[in-house]
Amino acid sequence: MSRSFPFAYYESFTDKTLETTIDALKIKGNSNAELLLILRLLSGAIKVEHKDSEYQFTQKINYCTSDFKPYNQKWNEKFPGLLGDGFTDEQLADFIEFSKYRSNRKFYKNILSELSYFCYYSHKKSHASAFIFLYRVLEHISYALPLIYASKTDSFTNTYTLLKELLSEDNSAGELRFFKTFIQKVFKESPLLESSIDFEMTRPTVEDQEYMFDELKKSCARSALSEATDEPRVLSIKFGETGSFLANVRNRFFHFMNGHENNINSSNIKNIDGLFAIVNKAGLFWVTTIFLEVVAYSANYYLTVKNQE
Repeated sequence: MSRSFPFAYYESFTDKTLETTIDALKIKGNSNAELLLILRLLSGAIKVEHKDSEYQFTQKINYCTSDFKPYNQKWNEKFPGLLGDGFTDEQLADFIEFSKYRSNRKFYKNILSELSYFCYYSHKKSHASAFIFLYRVLEHISYALPLIYASKTDSFTNTYTLLKELLSEDNSAGELRFFKTFIQKVFKESPLLESSIDFEMTRPTVEDQEYMFDELKKSCARSALSEATDEPRVLSIKFGETGSFLANVRNRFFHFMNGHENNINSSNIKNIDGLFAIVNKAGLFWVTTIFLEVVAYSANYYLTVKNQE
């Protein structure tokens, strides 16, 4: 990456852990493959510096799991398994190195920057600012991930069929509608589509919980709510509807319309960063879940093709 890239990255593993870490999975500054930096960032296993402000922090939140607990010094053992049963750190390193020479590097570089800004503002507890970058990540992946996935199908016919199904829908609403169709088509037989994303009202008082719950509930259709919803503590949204929920939150707050009764009015919220803290954590977990599914699909496809050579 160029010197103008806004962030620098450093190792967070102990020397003992590094002794058993494959070289291609170690952080060596900005010379690493962008995909590795993204995976370490999402899994809470990296130190980050925002160059301009010289602000440094350790990203410890693991957005790869619903409990957000980091793998700490067991990353080498636990993370590779997210890409498939029996997937090893050697196979992950092989795929990471392969990714350095692919045309998708520009896409991964953009995603890395957006995620780094998200983590930077989250660590500074500027959650409304962080949401902007969460949404930018969503917009980046909305077209790119479906196309990356389609390119890894095992035949031209399957690729054509998938793209035809995606494009045959009414996608006049833009890339998010395209992405929603992708999720529904690709994950239709996966437990993921039957799952839900829990937005927990982590507020200090019941009154705050109730207000945040009611405000966020207005951002999703009744049909999008999961049975796991526990008012006013947890707003649970169906997996396939979470993207629409995030878009509605953005529109209701950042696209303020005078006289529109469905706006999120900052004058009625004691702590706007508190509201977006609720949205951001679960929102990035949802994005990460889909991102990992596509990375896993690509990695396993790469290894299958390689073993056939």
